[in-house]
Amino acid sequence: MRDSTTQEQPNPEQAPSFAGMPRVDRRGADEIEIRWDEGPESEILVATHPTSTAASDGVSAGLLTSGGKRLRGYPRHQRRYFQLRPTDGTAPRWVAERRLGLDGQPNLRDLGGYAAADGRNIRWGQLFRSGALSELSEADRGTLDDLGIRVVCDFRTPLEREREPHEFSDHQPPEQIAVSREQLAGALQPDDMRERMSAGNFDDLEIGTLLVDGNDAFATSHRSPFKNMIHVACSAENYPLLVNCTA
Repeated sequence: MRDSTTQEQPNPEQAPSFAGMPRVDRRGADEIEIRWDEGPESEILVATHPTSTAASDGVSAGLLTSGGKRLRGYPRHQRRYFQLRPTDGTAPRWVAERRLGLDGQPNLRDLGGYAAADGRNIRWGQLFRSGALSELSEADRGTLDDLGIRVVCDFRTPLEREREPHEFSDHQPPEQIAVSREQLAGALQPDDMRERMSAGNFDDLEIGTLLVDGNDAFATSHRSPFKNMIHVACSAENYPLLVNCTA
């Protein structure tokens, strides 16, 4: 899994001189902004995949200087990755939009760029997280096809999966693995939570306590689904991998 989902961080002497993690934010229907804190002047290369081969064939989008740079012509349903090549000769760095912003699921996120063990970080375009994918538009399904998702680990309860099945395209549907096979016991059920959120009914709930207790239960009472997911994640052939829950 290490070779497919993580990559070496540059040697400290060759590391990019970024003061903060670079990021890409959407500013309009076809406009994005690339920015970071006190980063070096860098050439921006645009690619369809975050690989060295794709970068060598990428198109230059100009120089990124202090304060960031806005780029037009990048609609949200056309996923692009950006390699920043500092002009001071330090190592390049990949970055992309964190949220993919689908019509039917606004919480689909690419987990690339986050720090991992042994000085590595997670590769962009390999590990995704989302809520339910039961209300996808045609454009959404095309976006997922472009991502090349091979496997989906579904943490939802059996009742949720029955009521709201995922809607992938017929072109290259991913394998769907139900890592959670039982209803959650002793916890507020997803349907109840959605109803409360819609009605604004939180009078008898301490949200902070609910979140703490819920995450504690995931690590103690509901370990089996996470064990199943880790088993799937340990196989390189399952990437790109998407993990989804209720929201």
